[in-house]
Amino acid sequence: MKKLLFITTTILISTTISLTLIEIFHFILSKPNNKFYLWTPNKTFVFSPDSSILYGIKGLSFFKTNNDGIRADNLSKKYNFFIATFGGSTTECLYLDQTESWPYLLQLLLNEKNKKYSFWVGNFGKSGLNSFDNLTQLKIIKKTNQFKKFNIFIFLIGINDLLSAIGQNTIIEKTDNSIRKIYFNFPDSIKSIKERLLIYSKLNQIRNKIFIRTQDQKGLLYRKMREWRFYATKIDTLPDIKTGLTIFHKNLKEIVKLVYEINPNAHIIFMTQPVLWNKNLPQFYEKILWMGYTKKGILGINKKYFSSAALYSGMQKYNNKLKKFCSIHNLTLIDLDSMLPKDTSIFYDDCHFNENGSKITATILKNYISNLIINKRGD
Repeated sequence: MKKLLFITTTILISTTISLTLIEIFHFILSKPNNKFYLWTPNKTFVFSPDSSILYGIKGLSFFKTNNDGIRADNLSKKYNFFIATFGGSTTECLYLDQTESWPYLLQLLLNEKNKKYSFWVGNFGKSGLNSFDNLTQLKIIKKTNQFKKFNIFIFLIGINDLLSAIGQNTIIEKTDNSIRKIYFNFPDSIKSIKERLLIYSKLNQIRNKIFIRTQDQKGLLYRKMREWRFYATKIDTLPDIKTGLTIFHKNLKEIVKLVYEINPNAHIIFMTQPVLWNKNLPQFYEKILWMGYTKKGILGINKKYFSSAALYSGMQKYNNKLKKFCSIHNLTLIDLDSMLPKDTSIFYDDCHFNENGSKITATILKNYISNLIINKRGD
């Protein structure tokens, strides 16, 4: 017994010393990071969505990041017109191939038969981000020289603000916390001692990979999540979301202010959040919903969900708040929610676009930018 204890203690001490030496050498020899990375740079993730689950998505889907950890092409001198898209998972388009995500499709469409401009569109969307997180992203863009001064800023926001207001998502209103929610990696100067450790960095890389992979390659988890919702208790009335709407309005004002500080000549485009939710939704569509739970249970147990009618009424309030804000401040608004049908020709679940929904969204944006932006410049 004493011998075993001695061996165990020796191993622990040796391991601790070895790890400490590795951390010391890492701290001395490694180059300091001074950039913000949304995703791991220069990575490709491959998905094979099951079209019987994720309706309207076929074939393999490639999720690619560039040198800056953005889902986009690498920035280069060949581009002379820059567009940034912001939002949550409906901008991210995780299960869609790179060329089928609406931000990248927008780039392809704008560059067709265009001799004067070479467009670059960067996808800054990420699952779970709300308007405060997008505001944090703008603060980072303003503070750093990591990205160009964008000509156009596009925002598809609102649904994650609603989900935060009803309790599904956590409300984060501190920039430091938001940075850690948004970015896979960020400058050493704002990291804690723990965050600068090599072992922490490696664990963070693993976490980032798991975050992508836990979405699962085929989308099989959706079956279970849809079952949880379909057979759960439904609540027809949302909690009071006035505070959430006030926060949303405050964030919109700050977003616009920051955009013009980044580029006083920038053009801002807001889009209302389209959703499948509706009053009297047919049962088939009810069965493909999974969002709108009131609290996090264990593997779906004890969750209560808001009805699709209640969720739609909440989404309308956020969309109407955005419409009124854009009208008062003379900002461009594209009312996607009223333009897109509420069926599986557009969505594969509550709000996420399939290939056709993404294509229609990109086409709507392309037509607007071509007609009302480029034409004003004399093209």
